[in-house]
Amino acid sequence: DLVESEPAEAALWCEAPSPRLPRRTRRHSPGAAGRVAIVRDTSNSMEGLWHRWAGLVCTSVVDLAKQHRMPVGYCEFSSSARKFLPADSRAHQRRRFFSREYAALAAHSGEAQSGGTTNFEAPLRTILEEFEAGLPRHRRRGAASPRGADQHVLFLTDGQGGDRTMRREIEEARGLGVAVHTIFIGNSRCPPVLDRLSEETGGTSWAAYFDVQSRSIRLVDRQAGEAAGLEASSPRPEQQKLDRLARVPALFNKYVEEKYGDAL
Repeated sequence: DLVESEPAEAALWCEAPSPRLPRRTRRHSPGAAGRVAIVRDTSNSMEGLWHRWAGLVCTSVVDLAKQHRMPVGYCEFSSSARKFLPADSRAHQRRRFFSREYAALAAHSGEAQSGGTTNFEAPLRTILEEFEAGLPRHRRRGAASPRGADQHVLFLTDGQGGDRTMRREIEEARGLGVAVHTIFIGNSRCPPVLDRLSEETGGTSWAAYFDVQSRSIRLVDRQAGEAAGLEASSPRPEQQKLDRLARVPALFNKYVEEKYGDAL
């Protein structure tokens, strides 16, 4: 039942339905769990089409979280991490990373600007600190490991730059019960570290790419093996051309816009 599914997973499933349904939300005491953090790459390489598409995904996740009344956090990153701390509608409350200020979150994600290089360790460390700060003492680092992930990160990136192992971040996420769902964006091969990040934290893994046959962006489930067929899904010469152009975002965006029009 999508109504009771985790918002991050439900949003992705709606984009790319498959027999593997999203997991249901677990029931916990208030403040103990049930939070989702959106971590969005806004580096130079995400300029144009991918930047706009990532914004639409963020809005979808916020809308689904609103249906669940689930607290949401939002963090952009390039060479550094930038947390969004919305003003609480209750004036006496201090600003918090995780909030139910859905309108402010959606508006802020729509105003994002691309620029800078990529460092995806910094935002993950920042987000994991926020998750830990809101957990009861027995759930924090150093305590016994949780039975399973009940908190969620949606991590959107083109995977260009950063540590190739992320061992420290993976261990910390597992210890806190945080599942990291990764979306690899772009017409190139997904870095193996993103698969490890999802697999070892109990998250899902996705790939978004421009499909010349449908003239639109496709989202496929990497864990289901669909990503292995990306190159065969469209005419080989054109796919190779897109792969080359993707290394220069300005050229890629210009080519797609002129040949295929508005892909969104």
